Amino acid sequence: MEAKNAVCYVVSGNYTKQLSVSLLSLVKSYLSDVALDVYVFNEQVAAEDLLVLEKLPAMVGKPQIHVKSHSLVELPAELIGKVKEHLNPLYLQRLFLPGVLRDYDRVLYLDNDTILYESVDQLFQQLPVTSEQLIAAVRDFYMYVFGSMNTAMPIYGVADVRNYVNAGVVLFNVARYNATYSRSQLEQLIAANLEMPWLDQSLLNKLTADRVHYLDLAYNFQKTDAWLQDWALPTETAAAKEIAQARRMVKIRHLVDDTSWDHMVAYNQFEVDTFQLLAEVKQLSHVVYQQANLEAHH
Repeated sequence: MEAKNAVCYVVSGNYTKQLSVSLLSLVKSYLSDVALDVYVFNEQVAAEDLLVLEKLPAMVGKPQIHVKSHSLVELPAELIGKVKEHLNPLYLQRLFLPGVLRDYDRVLYLDNDTILYESVDQLFQQLPVTSEQLIAAVRDFYMYVFGSMNTAMPIYGVADVRNYVNAGVVLFNVARYNATYSRSQLEQLIAANLEMPWLDQSLLNKLTADRVHYLDLAYNFQKTDAWLQDWALPTETAAAKEIAQARRMVKIRHLVDDTSWDHMVAYNQFEVDTFQLLAEVKQLSHVVYQQANLEAHH
């Protein structure tokens, strides 16, 4: 039987535009005929925006992709109160996704600020469902380079900081992950580790240490060309050279340090792609809006 896969985003109203860019890039790059469910876990997102997201795949000729709106995982109020002192509780939602979507074999979590350049079915194949690994992910670029000079930093949840993964692109092995951590265990672990830097990401590293399949760096390309050329490569580390190699064939661009919304000139193709995709979303959304208005007046 073919493995059942899903993709997940988590979004609040302020970041729906970024999500729409990522979603459209996913849809347009998808080359498989196999049905794919995409879940949008959301809060404070306008109903008309959700309608556009749900209609996007069929509008660009990919009806095999089904976008589904889903409410956030409800966490105890006391825990939320404690977490808010350290970071936005929304960031912790990714830890609970496999527990909600337990009918799937693999669940891919994507940050909203991503652009996909390869059909996502290729990524699912990187983690066999029979694997003992809990997740597949990409090493965090900064930690990978910095760790080449200072490996021992246990506060980040890993023995060797070079193996610290970035949580913007995470492929979960659903059965293995759920067999290892229950929802109540996850809540307890969050409460016990509130002082961890970058809690959501560092806790994921701690939870999955030694059970990670490390993906090619091109599956979560996190940094700018300026960072690569001016900081990473001058360190002359093997890690920096690997990142430079991955830059030649980016499969998922994770716009961690993106400032393209703050300036007019497009400094690289990723910025061009971002706004071309957004313009296409705007055009498609206007069609949906017009159709909804017509139906409302008949």
